Amino acid sequence: MAHAERRWRDRSSLALLGAGGLLVVAAAAALVLGLTGAGGDDDPPAGRAAPAGKLLDSARFGIRLRHPDSWRRRPGGRAIRLVSGDRRVGLTITTAAARPAVAEVRPQLERSVLRTLDGARVIDRGAGRVGGRPARLTAIRARNERREVVDALAITVASRYRTYAIVAFGSPAAAQAVLREARAVLDSVRFRRPGRR
Repeated sequence: MAHAERRWRDRSSLALLGAGGLLVVAAAAALVLGLTGAGGDDDPPAGRAAPAGKLLDSARFGIRLRHPDSWRRRPGGRAIRLVSGDRRVGLTITTAAARPAVAEVRPQLERSVLRTLDGARVIDRGAGRVGGRPARLTAIRARNERREVVDALAITVASRYRTYAIVAFGSPAAAQAVLREARAVLDSVRFRRPGRR
């Protein structure tokens, strides 16, 4: 894993690395966000304050997170969608009522992202943490309808109750401040039993 992290850092022009993990939204010059969080499902990441902003608490999805006031929630019955104020970074979170294994969900998520984006290709795979839980990461590079480079990170993570597929999309032109916001959103994720308030 150390070798993969070094390669991701070398490819990155916007490295925002945390002490405990690595999140890569691989880009034309690679968009790198750090993920930490060694605690349990409801524990805050060690050494980090909870981010300010709006609380999104979804009993249906069994997930709680905070996002900046400037970020917008997009309607989506089967997914949680968040978009940064400048629309250059977005997160989509989905889950199934069942709890399939991460090893089963990861290739399905990769295929889905690869089919959705034009000219998409996997550029790296690795591990990190989301919500204090081990996560599998796949960095993907593609182009949008305007032929601009789009970077995606497909994240698969399981809580005690559900398995989640998270896709982070980013534009290489995204400002470092927006990338830090995206990192804080992912750092703020907490999993809980679905269906309870």
